[in-house]
Amino acid sequence: MVKKDGQMPKKGMNRDVHPSELYKEEYSFALNTNFQDEHGNGTIILQNEPSNIKCTGFKEGFKVIGHKFDINADKTYFFLVNPTTGCSEIGYINSITNVTGLEQIEEQCDCNISVVLEDALENSIQENSCPYYTIINDCVGECSMCLGFDINFPIHEVNIQLKDELSGKVLYWTDNNKPQRYLKIDRLSDYLQTIDDCTGEVTPTCLQCDKMRIFPLFDKPCLEVRQIQNGGNLKAGMYEFLVAYSSFEGEAISNFYSLTNPVPVYDKFNNILDQTLLDYQTSQAIGIELSDLDPSYEYFTIAIIYRNGLDGAAKYYINGTYPIDTTKVTVATLMDKPTNITLVDLLARRPHYTKAKGLSESNGHMFQYGLTEHRQINIQPIVNLLGSFVKWNTIQASEDLYENGVFVSKYMGYMRDEVYPLAIKFYFLGGHETANFTFIARPPKASEIEILDGDDSTFVTNTGTESILEFAPTCSGDIRDKRWQFENTATVDEIRCVVATAGYSETEVVREIEAICDAGIVDSIASGILSINTSLDLVTYINQNQALILASTDPQWATIQSVLDDPSDYSEECVPTFPENCSETVTLVSEEMYANTTVTETVSEVDADFTDYERVVPPAVCNNSILDGFGDPLEDTPFMSSYMRPGDVVYKKLAIPPNSTCSGSQILSSY
Repeated sequence: MVKKDGQMPKKGMNRDVHPSELYKEEYSFALNTNFQDEHGNGTIILQNEPSNIKCTGFKEGFKVIGHKFDINADKTYFFLVNPTTGCSEIGYINSITNVTGLEQIEEQCDCNISVVLEDALENSIQENSCPYYTIINDCVGECSMCLGFDINFPIHEVNIQLKDELSGKVLYWTDNNKPQRYLKIDRLSDYLQTIDDCTGEVTPTCLQCDKMRIFPLFDKPCLEVRQIQNGGNLKAGMYEFLVAYSSFEGEAISNFYSLTNPVPVYDKFNNILDQTLLDYQTSQAIGIELSDLDPSYEYFTIAIIYRNGLDGAAKYYINGTYPIDTTKVTVATLMDKPTNITLVDLLARRPHYTKAKGLSESNGHMFQYGLTEHRQINIQPIVNLLGSFVKWNTIQASEDLYENGVFVSKYMGYMRDEVYPLAIKFYFLGGHETANFTFIARPPKASEIEILDGDDSTFVTNTGTESILEFAPTCSGDIRDKRWQFENTATVDEIRCVVATAGYSETEVVREIEAICDAGIVDSIASGILSINTSLDLVTYINQNQALILASTDPQWATIQSVLDDPSDYSEECVPTFPENCSETVTLVSEEMYANTTVTETVSEVDADFTDYERVVPPAVCNNSILDGFGDPLEDTPFMSSYMRPGDVVYKKLAIPPNSTCSGSQILSSY
């Protein structure tokens, strides 16, 4: 018997030769066969003709715009739309259906006996033989029609993908009209209810189509530095932080957002540093608080930009990946943090796609093609008019405000008397960002463009203009001759106060201010000889050690003690200057005497005895040999062969922390 290949393209039926003589491309007989699929496509390969028994008519008024056969579940999923009402829905029909009510009989015609239906299909009104089941519908009650299927945008079978995932069966599709979507068929309740995170209360809702987006809409996360705390191991320097939604493995699936202002980390008691030690280790950590995290994502990743004082070069780290319900993170160290990220990764902006022509799947990955990016808007003509309304303001704060790195991150502004380009950007749900629209400065006032020493000009040469022009290069090519190029032309419009309205109140802050003034020279001391153990000059030594001098019983200090003891013995006075908004009541807090200068000072240095110097305590751990697996010390063979005499033995040692850092060094007295 001739072997036939079922997938070989066929020429046609040939009943004129013996079956053993048929070519591979021929067949002897076929009944109810076709070589095209239901779409009219396909190669010339024989396949069964579809049944002409009515399966279903679906719902009245609905039209089929797409379908997908699930070979694993023996189901066919259908996408329906009612062109009249605009309602859309997704449903399915089981592929295996028992058809009843159609009886077959044998009928003899001439010499042939055939099996036919008792009642021919063309002579009867067929009923639905396959139950159709609705999965979701967007027209329940007063719900809006969010699926938005359109008969003019059919969903082709190749643009529908089925995948069996851990959460169950998932249906993906696109119609090149609405956003690409997916449906978790085994978790339909996720789209029809909300659950309160605190109480667990379930509230039924309309169909939430936004939850079906492959590229979901989301809230932009917010990251804020909350505190600088002890218990860390951060290096001194400037830290900036960013956050992005990510996968469990830490792969960013959104842009990085919420770049903070730099946060300085330093030890304020370690203020004598060599240039090579500006990245010293501190005992500090930075506390971060996150808000507006979108629960449609499961994880987020925090990135760090670090700069030290050595070279100012930026280094980039991944601090970690955290569950979406995490709201507080402590950054305690940069040791062992991944550095496989660049500035391009942190600042890159991903395009936001609104629809696609088609989907495809390969090797567990989904591919999309014919993508349409979010339309770029241009509102620069409007923003051009807004530049005239941009204003600056100043805020009063304590002089030690920036001692706290958190306040530096929150309140650091701009340097005065400088020119800064400003712009505005808009963020859309889903990640789309507009371009930066630049604020155009207001037109200049006539007084601001007055020419220096020009005709009828009130702007004439003065010490300010001379000091600038004196050092300005003559070949710079930039002509500096207008008032605004020399003077700050900003004006104070008014002092803004909070209007007492609903939700707002005005609070008057009253605080005490201390000011210092100098009453000048009040006394002098005749020359003499003092014997002190110090490397400081006499004036500095007296001012830094007044308490020690006043408590001394050494007679050489008697004259100086009489001057320092009671400042009220002198009648000289001074009044410090206070801000205008301070009350007139001024209270004297304290008076201090201090040394001002010496007319002549001769220093004779005397070497101290060696025994007077404080000795450094030896290491507490002396037996620091490296041991082998049997507990015996390991010999340092390379060192022995290079530097030791034959027979001498040296063992490998553990490193002892050097006496070169604040955490490991011993504090000695100053000499």
